[in-house]
Amino acid sequence: LLLSGDLIQAKSTVDTARKNHPQSVELALLKVDVLIQSGDGDKALEVSSGLEKQLPNRPEVPYLQGKVQAMRMQVEEATALFGKALQKDPNFYPAMLAEAKMFEDARQPALALDKIEAAVRWADGASVSPKIKGEILLAKARLLTAQQQTRAGLTALDEALAVVPSNNEIQTLRGVMRLEQGMYQQGRADLMAVFERTGGYPGMTAALGRLLARLSVA
Repeated sequence: LLLSGDLIQAKSTVDTARKNHPQSVELALLKVDVLIQSGDGDKALEVSSGLEKQLPNRPEVPYLQGKVQAMRMQVEEATALFGKALQKDPNFYPAMLAEAKMFEDARQPALALDKIEAAVRWADGASVSPKIKGEILLAKARLLTAQQQTRAGLTALDEALAVVPSNNEIQTLRGVMRLEQGMYQQGRADLMAVFERTGGYPGMTAALGRLLARLSVA
């Protein structure tokens, strides 16, 4: 529900689940995430503060609190909280990505790229799963593309797909970017591969439709 953007239903679902499982810390953490994505930072901080004593060693608590501060563009406070999360667990990569995204949103692209590159180096040295490395490279590609570094962004997507060849999100983005760069056959190959795997994937259908229309006219 969160991934689909249905925040109202997500909030209702997690509230019901918490009533049925009031001792579940995972549901409590998910509740904080739902509140953040709903823009309710005050309530998110209230709930997360209640978890600090209960979960003293979990990185998710300062990480989520950092996301609230990042949402408010309180960069110093957020940086400290993301750092606290990584002190609790140096391998908690979501804090790395969240910090990079915060600097991007704060219009500090050089710092954002530094953080992403540090995450890539960590992934190379930590023998992480292909899924995690692909996620980090995808974040790098999005950042580079937002900074108009399209060629470097495509290179990052190539690297990501070499790690996770069947990742629909990564291949869809590469297909769309290839189309935008006039690489029609390569873009078509990416989008058709995703279509054949999934029968349709968010963000892909419209781009594929435009491509097919163009090719039919040509």
